[in-house]
This record gives sequence, structure tokens and C-alpha cells, in this order.
Amino acid sequence: MRFFFTTILGKLLVLVLGRTLRTKIEGNDPGANAIYAFWHGSMFPLIYAHRYRGINVLVSEHTDGEYIARIIESLGYKTIRGSNINSGVKPFLELFRLEKGECLAITPDGPKGPRHKVKEGIVRIAKHTQMPIIPVAVKIEKKITFGSWDRWALPLPFSRCTIAFGEPIHVNEDIIGVQRRLEAALNR
Repeated sequence: MRFFFTTILGKLLVLVLGRTLRTKIEGNDPGANAIYAFWHGSMFPLIYAHRYRGINVLVSEHTDGEYIARIIESLGYKTIRGSNINSGVKPFLELFRLEKGECLAITPDGPKGPRHKVKEGIVRIAKHTQMPIIPVAVKIEKKITFGSWDRWALPLPFSRCTIAFGEPIHVNEDIIGVQRRLEAALNR
């Protein structure tokens, strides 16, 4: 029952608050066959901006992940449960079931941090799926920042937000090199 009410309230918050945001898009959104990478604490404007596009999102199997999964599913996202490919075989197999042209969204510092540090899971997923990683940097002008590990940001009504799509990163080098390039692109 708690998930039911949280889902309704979360969806309403995203739709009502999201409608007030003054969002500017920079760069090119490939829209297909890519892995979107963004920091865990900056997901709110992205949830609103990309709703009802059927994007697959890798979501933690923890209780907080269940809340997020239900809210974003109600907004047209698909979820793959598991925090990374080390979570077991199931999420990894689901990644290979992605149809041609589908996108995947991953927070490379989630589900528990460390904050703004890219873990190797996203690089391994990109290498195995042959999909480029698209860094997505988010800037929120006026926000409430929570004291959680990720410093989760909730935009204030009518805040300006910038969503910046970076250049695709193809995994054709060592994992550590890609991690560093992705971190630099997300922290710009």
C-alpha cells in the first residue's frame, strides 16, 4: 500500500513541478541505441524531460530502488532491476534483450556511491552491448539539496535547468581510461 501512494505522489510531483521548469537542452540527444549516463543526485529534470519514451533504466533492487522503479514506470520508463552487472546474471541477460534502437539509462555512481565516481559496471555494459555512452550533465539553478550520499537535488518551481548531452564515448580503450573520460564529461 505504501508503494501505491508513493507512486501516485511521486508521479504527480514529477508532472506538476516538471511542467514549471525552464529547461534548456544543449548538445545532441541520440534518441536511440545509446547508454545515457548521469549522476544519481541529478535525475529529477531528466525523469520529467524524457518521460513516456520507453527508455530502459537500470534500478537498484533495494527498497529505495523499488520506489524509484514504480514512479518512473508510471511515467513510461522500463526498468531493469539490479544496481550493476555484478548484481547477478538476470540484469546482465536483460541488457542483451534490448531491442535495436532502445536506450538504457544508468547512474554510474549509484546506487550507494561514492558520489560522482564512475564505477566500472557502465563501461563493461557499454563494451558488451556495443552501445556508446552519452554523458548527460545536469545543472539546476535553484534547488533543495538533500543530505543523502548523492546530495539529491529537487528543483524549485520555475527554476532554470540545463541538460547537456556530451559527445558519445565508445569503449575501445581500457576501463579506467573510459571511467576518467566519463567522469570529466559529467563534471563539466
